[in-house]
Amino acid sequence: LVQRRIADAEIAAERLGLLLLTARTAERADTLTLHLPGAPAPTIAGPDMPDEAGATLRRDLLALHTLVLRAGSGDTGTGLAHVRNRLLGYRDEENLPPASAALQDVFRGIGESARSVLGLRIALDGPQDESDDSPATARSREELDAEDAAIDGGGEEAEQEEQTGLRRPTTRAAVQVAVGSSLAIVGGELLSTQRWYWAVLTCWIVFINTSSTGEILVKGYRRLLGTVFGVVAGIALAGLVGNHTWTAFALVLVLIFAMFYSAPLSYTLMSFFVTAMLGLLYTLLH
Repeated sequence: LVQRRIADAEIAAERLGLLLLTARTAERADTLTLHLPGAPAPTIAGPDMPDEAGATLRRDLLALHTLVLRAGSGDTGTGLAHVRNRLLGYRDEENLPPASAALQDVFRGIGESARSVLGLRIALDGPQDESDDSPATARSREELDAEDAAIDGGGEEAEQEEQTGLRRPTTRAAVQVAVGSSLAIVGGELLSTQRWYWAVLTCWIVFINTSSTGEILVKGYRRLLGTVFGVVAGIALAGLVGNHTWTAFALVLVLIFAMFYSAPLSYTLMSFFVTAMLGLLYTLLH
């Protein structure tokens, strides 16, 4: 939880820095360029910031600075709560001061930074005094509590799903592949004493990226269709090609291209093209 809150604070701080640079420069700041060694400072725009808005911005940046420094010092005075409430109020549109759109974005960024400081303080110090909370602060606390509950709930769910023995998915899959491979060896030996290993290879390939019996059946069915039609197509292509080696070589390249091109689209088509390619090769090699 603390790691999550630190990450939130880092993101909010960098976003606030970007919004400040954008508001005070002639064009949108490129933070990637600013990170480079010896990067020039952004070009300052003309004095288009209203005095009142500028004074408010400077005041609230100093207030955010104070909030960050004193958040973990045990200071829970009314003054600090008042500063926190004011900064969190910028998360509501009606509390934004009249200014340009870029400057209002900066105030929104100050509000999000104050929220990240509040979340980090709650994560480090536990529950806080809520007697001086404004509606904006109360809403921020509710959002943080909901996020904390979601994080805790995810951890409990992960612990509950941790199984042992055959209830563990990886162990169950390993047993299934072992049994399937044994059956494939026996069945492949009965079909061909020289090419029995193709049955075992098919068993392994069908089990890859499957997590249920239904997925295994669907993938096996699609591979069966692609293999049967691919064998017929490979033998037919070999008969048409005859002894023209370069023509066969070109067809093999085309089938390899089609195999990888169709892989994301259809497992049946991929099986068809790879089997046709192998059928062509094996027929030409007798």
